[in-house]
Amino acid sequence: MAPKSSKKPAEKSEKPEEKKVEKTEKPAAKEKAAAPAAKDKAKPKPEAKSASKPAPKKKSSQKKSGEGKGPEANRYVGVHIKNLDFEGINKDAVKEIFKQCPKIYQVRIRTGHHVLIFFDGAAGAKKALEMNGKTVYGNKITVKIARNASPEKPREKFCKTVWVGDLPGGATKQQLQKHFEEAGKIIKVRVYDRKHMGFVYFTRPSDAIKAVGLTEKPFTYGKDVSKLDNVPPELQRKLQIKLSIRSKKFDKRQAEKRFNRRPPSQIEHARIKSENRKARKAALKKAEAAKAGSSSKKGSATKKSGSETKKAGSATKKAGSGVKKAGSGTKKAQK
Repeated sequence: MAPKSSKKPAEKSEKPEEKKVEKTEKPAAKEKAAAPAAKDKAKPKPEAKSASKPAPKKKSSQKKSGEGKGPEANRYVGVHIKNLDFEGINKDAVKEIFKQCPKIYQVRIRTGHHVLIFFDGAAGAKKALEMNGKTVYGNKITVKIARNASPEKPREKFCKTVWVGDLPGGATKQQLQKHFEEAGKIIKVRVYDRKHMGFVYFTRPSDAIKAVGLTEKPFTYGKDVSKLDNVPPELQRKLQIKLSIRSKKFDKRQAEKRFNRRPPSQIEHARIKSENRKARKAALKKAEAAKAGSSSKKGSATKKSGSETKKAGSATKKAGSGVKKAGSGTKKAQK
């Protein structure tokens, strides 16, 4: 009985060992199976293409320090003033109204009772905003920050044209050109007699700056008054001269705008009129060419007829000389 009892516990003791081995093997198998799964998870799965495109990212309005146009990009702050209107409004008068605002850099007066003031720094703009809603010369003004405005560039760097004011009536382009010819080469002159003003176009900005320096030179209608002892007062008039942004390209754009503002019927009428004008010019050219060809043909014909008449005359002369010879021969025979 004793050996039986000894064998059974041994078998029981072996079985748990096998179970332990199986238990230890299962986690290893799980680790091996989990390894490829982890690799698959690590690999980024391709996203399914959506039907609608993703919205574009909005550009941040705030730029990092050191980026942009430079330190002067945010230096000048402008304010927009509405309903500021009074008799004799000018830049100096606007500066006087906002004299309590420090560091006024530039004033721009626009049409429709609009004024732009640019300050060198934000302190002046904040002070100007305090005048919002106040009454100036009987008008209630509104003052706001100008968002999409910037001060003008110095005109001395790019302007090649000068505006001439206080021009006397009857002044011509030739007289105005002679007045400014010492400043430099002039390519174009425009005179508005009714408005008593004009524009002089130069080739270089330096010439325009020289022309601005001629404000003390009297306008003499192109006459030489250096030899006169007493210059009449009408020849001592001084002109107002300022730099202008006008140019040939600017005038062309303005003309195109005026053309496009017309109603379609008027534009079509002008187009038909220009086409008819071109057709008439072409017909005149053809007629002149035909006349020139016919006149040349007639000239050649007259030359030919003249040569024929000359030949006939020479033949008649020869015949006359032959008759004379025959007459002289008969006279000799009679003798």
